[in-house]
Amino acid sequence: MIRRPPRSTLSSSSAASDVYKRQVSTQSTGKPHCSDMLGATYTAARASFDSMGSMIAALTFVPAPGMHNLSSTNDQQGNPLFPGVIVLGPVASIKEQAPLQYATRLCSRGFSSMVFDCRTYGESEGEPRRREDGDMKVADVKAAVGFMLDTLPVDPNKLYLLGICQGVNWVLRAATLDDRIKAISLVAGNYLTPEVSKMIVGPGQYEQRITESKASQDKFDQEGQVDYLPVVKSNPDEEALLGLSLIHISEPTRLLSISYAVFCLKKKKKKNRTT
Repeated sequence: MIRRPPRSTLSSSSAASDVYKRQVSTQSTGKPHCSDMLGATYTAARASFDSMGSMIAALTFVPAPGMHNLSSTNDQQGNPLFPGVIVLGPVASIKEQAPLQYATRLCSRGFSSMVFDCRTYGESEGEPRRREDGDMKVADVKAAVGFMLDTLPVDPNKLYLLGICQGVNWVLRAATLDDRIKAISLVAGNYLTPEVSKMIVGPGQYEQRITESKASQDKFDQEGQVDYLPVVKSNPDEEALLGLSLIHISEPTRLLSISYAVFCLKKKKKKNRTT
């Protein structure tokens, strides 16, 4: 549903990439080595994995041995296995934005962590660019789970998801479909229910947005043309997905009718039934 300019992929000179570079320094080994304000150290690396035939770009973070080890589990070679967290960010976000801030802080406290660009976003493959598709994001999360278990030092009994803002919806869905996910945390959730959507877009706009979305989908199916809509307004008169301007989303003291909260949910273990 959407109206506005297409494709912008993350380049090595982009502002988002610069944020990542500032968080790491390269040692003589060539591996990005990081430390936080508390002195905790961890290694960071770029990675990629496949999701439904598309390349997904990711950043991984692994605690240094002995730093805030939250797990007593070791692999067959005696190396420590850490709890693992995959972070999924807000609508239209890329990995170097909010997800990166959570992932690095969690890693400095003993979690192996990972962030990635969902399909059609950032450095990941997929067309049309910047498509918001819940089914695609859930599939990407499940692919990320498999990649983390296969490649990072993670205790398979302590693999978790963290969802931020609209990301909570896809974290919840993925957790109900994938038994490898043991618990989830939800931060500042924007839950995609009709009630919340009507509150965000305003009275009378909910049904209109649905009608416009269906028309845009038909146009894309028939003509291959993509309509784009800004997520936030660059000026007060501009149409946008959210009724917020850049000043609103950057001002930390703003008042909102929606309370921000954190929820941590642990999945119940399945009981073995005997007859």
